[in-house]
Amino acid sequence: MTFAVGGDAWLVHRHDACRELLENRAFVRKPFADGRPVPYGFEFPEFLTKTLQFMDPPDHTRLRRLVAKAFTVRRVERLRDSTRALADELIDKMTADGARTANLVDAYMLPLPIRVIGDLLGVPEEGRDNFVEWSHALLATSGLDETTVIEHSTALFVYLSELIAARRAEPKDDLLSALAAAKEADEQLTDGEIVEIAMLLVVGGFDNTANFIGMGTLALLLNPEQRGVLTADIDGRIGTAVDEILRHSAMEVGREITARPGLVPFVA
Repeated sequence: MTFAVGGDAWLVHRHDACRELLENRAFVRKPFADGRPVPYGFEFPEFLTKTLQFMDPPDHTRLRRLVAKAFTVRRVERLRDSTRALADELIDKMTADGARTANLVDAYMLPLPIRVIGDLLGVPEEGRDNFVEWSHALLATSGLDETTVIEHSTALFVYLSELIAARRAEPKDDLLSALAAAKEADEQLTDGEIVEIAMLLVVGGFDNTANFIGMGTLALLLNPEQRGVLTADIDGRIGTAVDEILRHSAMEVGREITARPGLVPFVA
């Protein structure tokens, strides 16, 4: 297939072929990380090319092993109650005083994931406002000039670097402290590696989650029958619904959604 921005690429879509591609050591990511031309419409930030998804073994193996020691299921599970409370708080604000309309993007899609990531990393309350503003700049596609984007992205990088240094000196119960303390034999993550992991979490967790909330909401609005199935037994079907919304929305990102049947039924 040919990308609109120029360049040819193979599209691999069958399960067996995808598995072979991902497991075969003949296929590597190093050319991309080294700056070889790729069919993208924009230049990837340098810090992204040094993160896990663009590494090959043995560097990928080492980094993943150390990150796994800090990024545990137990740590993520502890965020469940606070995330649910935050989601309820944001919805209550949207519907306060009997409001019938709200801006989903500003009121819910953006603040929910970025505040959860702030909790995960251990961003202090006094630094939250700047953290959110700087994080927006990493993903800005409009509304900010290039100078502002660079300034805010640099400020976020410096802020996280200083926060990691503070956590090394005085550890707390957060992911940055856990990453700083993660060791195996004589290996340990450097401050630079931790900053890159933190920046990747901001980019990946913030952007993807916000997009899926918006696309999932739109999909339900365009499929009233399936919305009715969900609301008829929301507690019993919400898990299956979320899985299906993620699958459906992933295929719709990047192209216009029209009002057509698209969601697989939530119940067999």
